[in-house]
Amino acid sequence: MLWRLVIVGVLCIVATQAGNRPALGEICNRIIFVYDLSYRENYWRGIFRTYKISEPSKARIILRFSAPAKVSLENDKDGSVLAGEDAFHVFFTKKNDGSYRSRFLVEGRRGGPFPILEALYINGVEICQNNNTVKIRPRVLPTRSKIPKDNRGSTTLSCGKRILLGNPLITNAEPSRHGDWPWHAAIYHVDSGSWQYKCGGTLISSRIILTAAHCVTEDRNQIVAERIVVRLGQYLLIGGSTVKEFRVYKVIRHEDYSPSNFKNDIAIIKLGTEVAFNEYIQPACLWDKFATDLSAIVNKEGYVVGWGFNEEDLLSDVLSQAILPIVSLMTCLESNRAYFGGVLTDKTFCAGSRNGTSVCNGDSGGGLFIRINGIFRLRGIVSQTVARIDKSVCDPNHYVVFTDSAQYLDWIESNSN
Repeated sequence: MLWRLVIVGVLCIVATQAGNRPALGEICNRIIFVYDLSYRENYWRGIFRTYKISEPSKARIILRFSAPAKVSLENDKDGSVLAGEDAFHVFFTKKNDGSYRSRFLVEGRRGGPFPILEALYINGVEICQNNNTVKIRPRVLPTRSKIPKDNRGSTTLSCGKRILLGNPLITNAEPSRHGDWPWHAAIYHVDSGSWQYKCGGTLISSRIILTAAHCVTEDRNQIVAERIVVRLGQYLLIGGSTVKEFRVYKVIRHEDYSPSNFKNDIAIIKLGTEVAFNEYIQPACLWDKFATDLSAIVNKEGYVVGWGFNEEDLLSDVLSQAILPIVSLMTCLESNRAYFGGVLTDKTFCAGSRNGTSVCNGDSGGGLFIRINGIFRLRGIVSQTVARIDKSVCDPNHYVVFTDSAQYLDWIESNSN
């Protein structure tokens, strides 16, 4: 039998009239805090209901907590959540009866302090807690499993580890095992309500995805954040019980990215809410900033993964993986001087076997990882390769160009705050 402890506090709120703000006495907004020990640590559920707000289409509440947290809606159709620097903005869509109501979920970090609500705003009005507010600090359970910390720097060893062990090595292009690559992200573009799989990416912290700049570009222009959705914990291209979907708060494409030759092909995607790490979602490690010399990795093997085109020129149904040897820039250049001469820089490198095993369309933005002392470190981002003569599809008999992410560590750090 599951024993459940539920602690409920009801907060009744009124506000003064100011333009489109709630009028005094017209509403009594109730947020119900539910802490359920049978679910997970540091978790509560809020219910927001209000009437007679003159804002025509949406109501906005701002939540600020005493500890790091993530906020999500139980039903995405009820509205949206955006994360600011120190608070969450929750937008609720008006129902047919003119009311706003939704359930939102708040979760703190496992083993960390419980996220107590410290401030609340409704449509710009600061709502102060009255004397009848029930303040309860539930007991925080001890951490049941070790959860890695954020990948804040190049030397942390709490990233780049698989929680699910087994089959650690691969010999050729083949389907991966579910959970082998918990930092791999699927990036979708949203157009007229439909989702289209676009690229891969790499989770490097609880909020940051690294990908290729061309993965967030259409018609040479950067795509707005609202048109991008990121899925983590994904193994099957369609469906899956371990998948978590995230809206995007901000997209940062490298300021010197060139759509014509893909130079500086790197971008950051900031998620709207924090990621809760588990067996299927973990961050990869960045490269050591004191060991970025390219010559040190030539002839080493890198791991690449993705849902890119298979031998039938179709996207793979499951997440596939391969090992590609890294070659020198001169070797790459001499293999096809006409092509690689126009795209290689001191911030790129090449990898591949030129034997039919390669990355292809749909793998762009994904990472190339080198395993060092059991830790997977991100060294490259899939950028471009030679296309076949008969169609605009990769030629697996050529090397692949990767953005050397180790050459952008300062840029990544400065844009990840």
